[in-house]
Order: sequence, then structure tokens, then C-alpha cells
Amino acid sequence: MAAAEHFFDGGTNFEAPLTEALRLIREEEFSNADILFVTDGYCDISDNLAEQLQAEISAERCSVIGLLMDRDSAGNAFSLDRFCEKVLRMSAMDNESAELTIMERFVS
Repeated sequence: MAAAEHFFDGGTNFEAPLTEALRLIREEEFSNADILFVTDGYCDISDNLAEQLQAEISAERCSVIGLLMDRDSAGNAFSLDRFCEKVLRMSAMDNESAELTIMERFVS
């Protein structure tokens, strides 16, 4: 919970929280970790970090779901597609169906 409640100095920065998530998975042995990445999608990550995340996903050490907050401007999932197994778009669902979809993915 400490990692989930930590703020990384505001602004849009995908690298810092994802690097910290990878560190926690590797060093703190959070096996089978679920990363729910909530964003407006207006940022990107380096090729190196995308490769690291894909390696962890392939090794089944984590899953990464992107929740794209795009109701006001549908689109811009391109930055999440590089490192998320699935991207859920808020523009395509209401709050209740988003909650159910996320819980089904992470609780099953």
C-alpha cells in the first residue's frame, strides 16, 4: 500500500512509478504482482523500460493493465500499448463496468 499511496512529485512521468514497481517485484519478491496503471496516456516510456516490463510479464512475474482516463478525449492509448497487456478505456465504459472489469481481471 505504501507504493500505491506514494506520489512521484506530480506531473506526468511513467518511468518513475514503473521503475519502482519493477524494483518492488524484483527486490521485495512480489511474485505474481498486478500493476494497475491509471493515466490520461499523455506520456511514454523508454524502449529499455518497455522491454523490462515485457520480460517480467513473459516470465509471469507480473501483469500490467492500463486504465486510460480518456472520457474527455477518447484516444491516446498508443503509449500504454507498449507495456500493458490490456488497456481499458474509460470512454468505452461506465464507472460500474470499469470496476467490474478490473476486479474480474485481478481477483480471478
